[in-house]
Amino acid sequence: MKFNLDINGLRGLAILAVLLFHFRIPGFDGGFVGVDIFFVISGYLISNIILSKLQYEQFSLTSFFIHRIRRIVPALYAMLFISLIVGWWWLAPADYKELGKEISYASLFITNHLFARDSGYFATEAESKLLLHTWTLGVEWQFYILFPLLLLLIHRYWPKQLGPIICAITALSLGASLFGTRWHPEAAFYLLPARAWEFLIGTLLVLYRSQTKPTPWQALISLIGGSMLLGSITLFREDMTYPGYWALIPTLGATLLIMTT
Repeated sequence: MKFNLDINGLRGLAILAVLLFHFRIPGFDGGFVGVDIFFVISGYLISNIILSKLQYEQFSLTSFFIHRIRRIVPALYAMLFISLIVGWWWLAPADYKELGKEISYASLFITNHLFARDSGYFATEAESKLLLHTWTLGVEWQFYILFPLLLLLIHRYWPKQLGPIICAITALSLGASLFGTRWHPEAAFYLLPARAWEFLIGTLLVLYRSQTKPTPWQALISLIGGSMLLGSITLFREDMTYPGYWALIPTLGATLLIMTT
């Protein structure tokens, strides 16, 4: 897959939105939707890589995991090591003990499970979680482990049903998100079953984009997608019931923008 400057620009916007939200910069109260944007992009890029190689029987699960490990693990472990050293000098014993627990979970890519159990993302006590940002990496890594296995299984036994199966799983995950947001909000926010649909929207875009022809409405579609993203970033608030239905706006906005790249 060719380097796409537009998609990398969109990824930069997602990261910037989250950072500005956490720094409490006025006008970015909904910057937390950058996570949703990032998940759509990740699903699209990873699906593009895997599906293109499966098409020519060139996909290797081992090579895929080695590439993911080389890309993610060194930077993560360096950050965890530095946090451990700095925390020794700056944190009180109780806080340092909590940091150690977060580091142990982060090293295994499961901090999303830790934070789902401890507190909500927007809770006051969550702001004291020094490694709160690693929950997204946990969700992403868990998706990277399960998704290739799913595609290999479908490719072997039901290759002609790939689209409908992914659609069904996307619908189930979205249903889990909507149900969970109402009854189990922490789980819906942090855990993969309720977040997988955001990655899989990117997968569906890869599957069906090749079947659609360029349209003269490209500029309008891009404008609508961009408006949905900017509206989410600037108008959403922490007291919203999230993700739920609201998450459809930034995810679909990101999808529309990717469609027009």
